[in-house]
Amino acid sequence: MVKFKHRALITFCVICLGYLSFSQSAHASNLWAVVNSNQVTQAEVFQLRVILDEKVDSDEIDFTVLEKDFFLGQPSFASALNFTNGKRSSTSEWTLALKARTTGQLVIPSFEVNGSQSQAITITVSADTNLPDQKDLAEIESTLSRTTLYPYESAELKTRLIIKADVRRLQNPNFFAPSAQSNQLGITVSEKGKANQYNRVINGVDVTIIDQVFTVTAEQSGHYTLNSLGFSATVVHGNSRTGTTKLIPIELIPEQFAIEVKEKPATMTTPWIPSKQVTLQQRWLTADGEPLVPDALTQTTPTLNVGDALTREITLEIDGLTPEHFPRLETQYPSALRQYAEKPQYRQQPNGQYLMTLKQVLIAQQVGKVELPAIDLTWWNTQKDQKELSALQGLAIEIKPVDVSNTPIAVPVEPSKPAVVYQSGYWPYLTALFALLWISTLAWHLKAGARKADQNKTVAHTETSDLTKMLISAVSQSDSAKIQHLVPRWLIEQNGKDSALIEQIQAEVAAMNRHLYSHEQTKWDNRQLLTLIKKLSQSRLIKAQANVELPKL
Repeated sequence: MVKFKHRALITFCVICLGYLSFSQSAHASNLWAVVNSNQVTQAEVFQLRVILDEKVDSDEIDFTVLEKDFFLGQPSFASALNFTNGKRSSTSEWTLALKARTTGQLVIPSFEVNGSQSQAITITVSADTNLPDQKDLAEIESTLSRTTLYPYESAELKTRLIIKADVRRLQNPNFFAPSAQSNQLGITVSEKGKANQYNRVINGVDVTIIDQVFTVTAEQSGHYTLNSLGFSATVVHGNSRTGTTKLIPIELIPEQFAIEVKEKPATMTTPWIPSKQVTLQQRWLTADGEPLVPDALTQTTPTLNVGDALTREITLEIDGLTPEHFPRLETQYPSALRQYAEKPQYRQQPNGQYLMTLKQVLIAQQVGKVELPAIDLTWWNTQKDQKELSALQGLAIEIKPVDVSNTPIAVPVEPSKPAVVYQSGYWPYLTALFALLWISTLAWHLKAGARKADQNKTVAHTETSDLTKMLISAVSQSDSAKIQHLVPRWLIEQNGKDSALIEQIQAEVAAMNRHLYSHEQTKWDNRQLLTLIKKLSQSRLIKAQANVELPKL
């Protein structure tokens, strides 16, 4: 009886286990991996689809295992829930674009999701035989102006990228800027302006051209290698006949240039200026911007008045040098002149070279004859390998005192006292008549003098207003040369007014001059000086008014 019970229990357990295993096998998920073609070329793109009849998350499959043999696109994932005849079913699907890295037999391994596995797939990859050549898709042209330099000297590297493929089909374009090989420190490369992109038809093909110019500057002597512009991208090429898509890589290796940087000659001192051509010129300008001396020096000595401004405008162009390597032209002038040197201004010429303009404003302070010094600039001719000298002539001037004309002040003449007549008769009446006529004449003279004084005052006020307008205009334009020239003359016109305001104006002009000397990049603020000038011009003379009494009768 006991044995029968044990046998029945064992039989029941076996039946339950069999039912459970059958139920699990009946409801197990299926996982498939399929490709649209298992025979492809190396440049061909094909699709891999992985399908699971169960709803899961997108990160259930890790596709990084394929990176060893394939280039991978961005995986896409979709899941769906379907009802058919009252039954519910779910699917999850991954889609991935692949491109073989090499030729031969490549294997897509098996994937596993929740215990379900897909079958491995073998891909046969063959070489492409009908792909276009690299130069039919894109090419780079590079030219270097010079391959032999001296320290601080520069050469111009011109690059042109010609893209013959449709730029809309380019993927992952990469530009490799020119640089010294292995980051050698003897030469530096910098962009010269912005890249210029445009379209052009070459041999009947519409191409895209990108032009770029670079400056190659030598820093230390030695032999170096310059790598020009490089470019890489992928062209998407679709075949409508076969329905295939190919990714054609573009790899344009940079062209290399050998550069020799010669040593600086031992005989040369600072400033070190290597160039094949140096152009040094000057102009002497008055405060009105007119040339003080025409093209050549005349026999007569130019003259200035004390307080007048003279500007020496120097221009310097050095072929092959960048602004940071231009020399500082500092000149010592006689004490009879006060010098204000403005900051050098650099401008790039149409030929690509830089032009430096330096203005030295000289204010005449002392009377006498003055010799303005010449300027000599020693430089090294890199074409002839010899020392050269560029010079600017000096100038002899004569400084004269300011001719200040004083307006004569009319002093009224005191009339003689009338005689007193003590005789009686008609003489008292005649005397009264003459006195009345004398008083009338005196009143007429006083009115005429007042009108004349008003006219003189109006004329003087008009002249002062014109000078004030000129000064305000110069300050508004921040024209330091004109300000230096006009302020002394204008302050003479303002003589007798508020001395505190005059001192503030002189201090503000001194602050402007200090700003010209400084290395600050900020612009001088002219608002304070404008306010002071307007305030002083509108103020009145500080002068005691004398009481004028009519002479007693």
